[in-house]
Amino acid sequence: MRRALAVGWVVVMVLSLTARAGAATGCQGRILFGSNRSGDPDVWSMNADGSNPTDLTNTVGVSETQPECSPDGSAIAYRASVVGVLQVFTMDSGGGNIADISSVGTNEQTPDWSPSGTQIALSSDRGGDYDIWVEGADGSNPVQLTTDPGVDSDPEWSPDGSQIAFCSDRGGNGFSLWIMDASGQNQTQVSTLTDIFACYPNWLPAGPRGGGKIAFTAQPNGINQIFSIATNGLHLQQLTFGSISDFAPSYSPDATRLAFTRALSPTDQDVFVLRSNGVTKDLTPNTPGIDAVSSWT
Repeated sequence: MRRALAVGWVVVMVLSLTARAGAATGCQGRILFGSNRSGDPDVWSMNADGSNPTDLTNTVGVSETQPECSPDGSAIAYRASVVGVLQVFTMDSGGGNIADISSVGTNEQTPDWSPSGTQIALSSDRGGDYDIWVEGADGSNPVQLTTDPGVDSDPEWSPDGSQIAFCSDRGGNGFSLWIMDASGQNQTQVSTLTDIFACYPNWLPAGPRGGGKIAFTAQPNGINQIFSIATNGLHLQQLTFGSISDFAPSYSPDATRLAFTRALSPTDQDVFVLRSNGVTKDLTPNTPGIDAVSSWT
């Protein structure tokens, strides 16, 4: 699936970190998303109001999605399909200095930076099935955190770096939301909606609003909608409603808005923003094809 558990090649979301003081640099303050508006799916960035969309990859014949901005805004991790194999790459925030940090011959995807910027969590099948691994930002010192049979994917670091949220289909009841210590210990199921898909976790940034809540995608009636839940499994709240599929949430750095992907049709997906008053706005209108949000740092 961020693996691609989502609709189509939808990007999995990833953790929004609190913006550092001072002027934003690199990809800080911008929304990163995957788009096929130019042909092949590429990594794009745009301002928080949807202005100044920029294609950062544009590699002919290669699908490049699931971008994640590093905490300092200097680099982006993303997934690329290379000759049918999914690999995780890093590059400068402007698109230069591309490096493959994946293990050779394995499928790896849904990267997420640690708050320190020194590590990347990802989902890899190097152990036989998809599990959560953590490695250095250059791909060094990989450590396997989950070993349960089935698929573990979409890792998201907590704002303080002490925990990682992820989704898993362990137990045979569909994908559910889980959290664990950054060491892989104390793996705990958060969402308990039996037989209901729950994935694409995104942690509420630290700050006055707190960081103990996670936004995620669930399918209570067979349609993707955005929910939030406390990390103790309480205070489940539905955030989007209707008959249109909404998924892959990503909080703004100040936690006052939530970017997500809305499937307007099977071939048209746009990036939307949900404000605290419940009003939504389409940030990528009049662009044909797929625009799928990944991160907002």
